Amino acid sequence: MNKSAQIGAARLVPTQKRSRERFEVILETAEQILLEKGADAFRMSDIVARAGVPHGSLYQYFPDKTAVIATLAGRLNDKGRDCMTDELAGINAPQDLGAALQRITDGFYAMYRDIPAMRVIWQATQADPALQKLDAEDCAFLGALLADRLAQITTAPRADL
Repeated sequence: MNKSAQIGAARLVPTQKRSRERFEVILETAEQILLEKGADAFRMSDIVARAGVPHGSLYQYFPDKTAVIATLAGRLNDKGRDCMTDELAGINAPQDLGAALQRITDGFYAMYRDIPAMRVIWQATQADPALQKLDAEDCAFLGALLADRLAQITTAPRADL
């Protein structure tokens, strides 16, 4: 399961190979439909029709479209968290901060540029109250990562003193 908060996300993440493959087909199909139709016109019945999965299989994993979008958003949040964690690990002194923040910003921009569904998913998170909470929790998590790293580098003993 994602490291991100699971607000309204998948109710079941399969462990068996065939079930995992079906789960991934559902999410890939949902992403394509989101790109084509946007979040407002996105329907669970579209996934069933296009992915060729039974309604029962879809609803076994996702109770509603918010859960599908939350799962996709959670995966993207995890990528962003990994990017930020990697960059923050390279900050060893306050003077490293500016360059690291620029790389983090560039990394998030690259995600929006290179993952077409990211923009649609982000827009959906802004329109749905449950998904807004997911986004707010991710922002708080990212802020805490930065605050923790800043605390580490500003309170660590300095060899140059």
